[in-house]
Amino acid sequence: MSLIHASRIWDGLPHARPGWISRLAFVACLGLAFVLSTAITVAWSLAMAGMGEVPMPGNWMLSAMWLVIPLAAGLLVLLARHA
Repeated sequence: MSLIHASRIWDGLPHARPGWISRLAFVACLGLAFVLSTAITVAWSLAMAGMGEVPMPGNWMLSAMWLVIPLAAGLLVLLARHA
């Protein structure tokens, strides 16, 4: 194996290319963002399923998760009127 051939093999390795660390960091951050967003989605879904249900007319159930935001908005309106 000649010295020229060995240097071509070395140039093809990832650590020999400029910017490989930033590319690796970028891919690692993308992977971390994916894992975190998946974990948050699963946790949110489990929390929503565990909140219970409110019976509605027509024999269907509404998740209690959707009642939190209107209640908070109503409290904000009441606080704004008294301020």
